[in-house]
This record gives sequence, C-alpha cells and structure tokens, in this order.
Amino acid sequence: MNHIDDKEAIERLRKAGWTASEIERLRRLRRDYVEKEGGQAAASHRRSGFVRWLVALLQEGYGPSSPWWW
Repeated sequence: MNHIDDKEAIERLRKAGWTASEIERLRRLRRDYVEKEGGQAAASHRRSGFVRWLVALLQEGYGPSSPWWW
C-alpha cells in the first residue's frame, strides 16, 4: 500500500467512526504483520537453500554411511 492509498484508507476509517488511536493501533498491527511475513519468507528461503544443498550432496553420493565431514 502506498502513501496515497494509506491516506485514503485512514480517511475512510475516520468517516466510519474510528478514533485516531484505533487507526494507529490498526496501522501498527498491519506493519507488524508485514514485517513478520517478510521474516517468514526469508526463513523459508534459507530452508529451501539448505534442502537444495542437501539434495546435491546426496546426489553426489554423500549419504549417511559415508560422512563427508571427516
């Protein structure tokens, strides 16, 4: 949501009877949600990278019976 959309949404909430403190709490909730989602996406990307790395090792013949770390 860009700044113009944000201003429009705030104005609509005010017209619907929301107080300034309610609007601010809603904005914080949205910001926290977006930040949380971004963090989860990054964690998911890291997990996917690890799985790709592990599959590549297994395809090269490094399995549980042949430890690659020795």
